[in-house]
Amino acid sequence: MTSSKDFFSTGDASRLLGISRATVSRMFDKGILHGKKNPITGKRNISRYSLVAFMKQHNISRANIIIEKKRILLVSSDEALVSLVHKTFADDERIKIKEVTFGCDALILSSKRTPDLILIDEELPDISCAEVVKSLKRIEELKNIKILCFLKSDIASNLLKLGVNECIMKDALDKVDLIRRVNLLMNIPESRFTTYPLPDKEKRRWPRITINIPANVRVYNVNKPNLYNPGKGIIENISLGGAYLTKVQLSNGSIPGDTFRFLLEVNQPLMKNWKAESKVLRLQFDGDTTAGIKFVNISKENENKILEMFN
Repeated sequence: MTSSKDFFSTGDASRLLGISRATVSRMFDKGILHGKKNPITGKRNISRYSLVAFMKQHNISRANIIIEKKRILLVSSDEALVSLVHKTFADDERIKIKEVTFGCDALILSSKRTPDLILIDEELPDISCAEVVKSLKRIEELKNIKILCFLKSDIASNLLKLGVNECIMKDALDKVDLIRRVNLLMNIPESRFTTYPLPDKEKRRWPRITINIPANVRVYNVNKPNLYNPGKGIIENISLGGAYLTKVQLSNGSIPGDTFRFLLEVNQPLMKNWKAESKVLRLQFDGDTTAGIKFVNISKENENKILEMFN
């Protein structure tokens, strides 16, 4: 059975996974697999994206599933930006990236085969980003094309008026935010097994100790720090540089799309009145939400409380 359909019956999923239909149904009900369920008949349909992610995680052959890739056209001469975009989506089998350096090449390629999304740098070596957008929008077949711009200057309002869908400042580019925006623009459902990549520069420099301590979590947008979403989680391991959280639950059930921070607060015997501000390096959704975090603001006193646990 080879298929490119978006949803699979429990029978089809069971044959692809080599398990029983009853097991597939239980995995769906527990949130391990996801998709949609008929409210009248109770019939479960497993999302192809969920199935592929599960098979990839458990090293199950995906030869019988045709993965329809979304096509991104990346327009930039900035080697650092190009490298970052490729690394961000390197493990996502749903996305194929074609890159060009010049705006003129972007116009030619887009007219030959419309991409699902254009990622375009403000700084192009031939024509301006704005001119590329204007030219694209003049073409009837391309007037609804989705465009995300990487900016160095504050021209977002002008580009949005021209029909650009999203703008991101290059000096504030965040991988997690980029993934969320791209998935949203291309209507890619976020896999509950999606793992956001750890930046190359974020190497583990401190030893970690395994613990199991509940913590209060406050998630807030860095541009609106007074507005936060409270929640809770479990710190499973910790070091002087960061921690690993499991069972993260937020009051409204969602994480901001813009750049955000975690504020952790603990008041347990080992960590009395302990707190640390942190940024998220890695998020994973697999029924429970887990997060790898790096401390960006922690007092010396609270660092010492971590050190005491190693003694």
